[in-house]
Amino acid sequence: MVAFIVLVVLLVLLVPVRYKISADGANSAIEASAGAKWLFGLASAKLEYKSSGAEYSVKILFFTILKGKFGGGDKKEEEETFEISIGEDETDGDVWMGCDDGLGGKTEPDAGKKSGGKNEPDGKKKLTGKNEPDEKSESGKKNGQAEKTESVENSTAPKGLYEYIEIIIGKILDKAEQSKAKIRRIYKKIKALIEKIKKAKYVWDAPVTKRAVKSVKVKLFGLLGHIKPRKIKGRMDIGFEDPAKTAQVYAIAGIAAGALGAELCITPDFEEKRVEIKNLLISGRIFIGYVVILALKLLLDKDVKRVVNYIRRNF
Repeated sequence: MVAFIVLVVLLVLLVPVRYKISADGANSAIEASAGAKWLFGLASAKLEYKSSGAEYSVKILFFTILKGKFGGGDKKEEEETFEISIGEDETDGDVWMGCDDGLGGKTEPDAGKKSGGKNEPDGKKKLTGKNEPDEKSESGKKNGQAEKTESVENSTAPKGLYEYIEIIIGKILDKAEQSKAKIRRIYKKIKALIEKIKKAKYVWDAPVTKRAVKSVKVKLFGLLGHIKPRKIKGRMDIGFEDPAKTAQVYAIAGIAAGALGAELCITPDFEEKRVEIKNLLISGRIFIGYVVILALKLLLDKDVKRVVNYIRRNF
């Protein structure tokens, strides 16, 4: 059992994952696919992009463990809705409830309910089931409330100039206290922000931070150099509405292709806005073991650990 586990670990670390990216087409009709395989296809993942959307799948041996599609695709048919509408009958003006079955027809209430009977809705009553308040009781309540408010106003109203001045000064003091509390909170926030900026500057200027940043850069560039494509070939025609932008993109793409050693022919089009890709192929490999070793070196680096611990304690 131990030998089997060791064998699996060695296979994962030493057998590379090979990836391949291909694309072909022009403008919105570009079709692309990306795939990765490990151990002669024992495990594989694939992503395909077309104008109708993108599909992905993950397989182990001959079994598909994950498959799906996102973007594009046909829109789902709209489901039939069932709504309750409230309106007025055109014949007698009574309020009634009807059902819209999604086909344009409405179901009217029974004639017996319209023509009379105990269940006939009253034109003065609302469909919510609540009766309108009595006019007399409403007027009585309003008069009572008016009397109460008048009595309160008469009791609380200032009787002289000094009372007016006292009220105004009280309101000014209340506003001043509120403004003072807001200013105090803003000051505390600004002070805390300044302290964090000072600590961040102290961390950034520390020699241990410079050594940690240098170590991270070395490992990051090593990782990028490891996973970069081994083969890039094909043809691309690019053009934008602005010729200056076309020239900029062409220059950047040319520099990148030269740095990667790509066999890629890039042709700028200064007259037409278009993007055309012909037989583009990008392939490479990634050793999981190399990535794991770089990650362990980064985690065990003393300078990186000191900086991370300081940031955790002070931020």
